Parts: sequence; C-alpha cells; structure tokens
Amino acid sequence: MSIIPEIKRCPCCETLNFIKVNAVVEENPFRNLKNWTLKKKFNCRKCKEKLVLLFNNSKKSQAKIVWLNTLNIDEHYYNKLNSLEKIKSTLSKTKKKEYFDVLKDIQDVENQMHLDKVKLKIKFKIQRRGRLI
Repeated sequence: MSIIPEIKRCPCCETLNFIKVNAVVEENPFRNLKNWTLKKKFNCRKCKEKLVLLFNNSKKSQAKIVWLNTLNIDEHYYNKLNSLEKIKSTLSKTKKKEYFDVLKDIQDVENQMHLDKVKLKIKFKIQRRGRLI
C-alpha cells in the first residue's frame, strides 16, 4: 500500500482526483482491455461519475483513468467488431465484393460506437447543467 495517493484528472469534468491505491487487484471484466489490470473503481469527487483506474501489465508505470460508461459502450460492440475483423482477415486476400461489404459493416459499427459516445457526453452535459441551475 502506498502512502502517497495517485493524482489523476477526471475524463468527464477535468477535476483532479486523489486516489488511494492499495495492493488489492480486482478482476478485469473488460475484454477490450485485456492487457490492463483493474486497480480501483471510484466516483469522481465533483461530477460523481463512475471511473476506473487501470494499470498496464507490460509497463508498470503506465496508468489511466477511464469513464466506466464509455467502457460499457465498447464492451457492447466488442463481439460484433471482433467477428467482423476475423471475417475481414480471411477475405483480405480475395478483395471481392464480400470484403468491401465487411469493411462497410465495420465502419458502420465504429460509427455507431462513436454516435453512442457522443450521445453519452451530451447526456452528461445536460445532467450537469441541471445540477448547476
């Protein structure tokens, strides 16, 4: 257990958070972040959004804070995107019409992910404005 807390910025509201990290490591349920270790789940002190502190397994000093709602969006589309990537890799040698259809499907899924994240950010900003008034 470290005496000095981690100081990280919230990805939502840019507030500094002081995080006490202990030796307990939680199981990482996120498939898209396989090489990362989940150290702590906590709420931002200003916006009260759920955040996750992750450490990279290969680079011990690399840490990042991620908004839990954006991770949930990534997890929602993970299986679909993975299956399309596998199909793309098998069809990459042929360059037939199916290959370009798969590329279009991948682009559609990525656009939908981006759209969901933008909607989430707009929803967050609207909720935050309501608290300020």
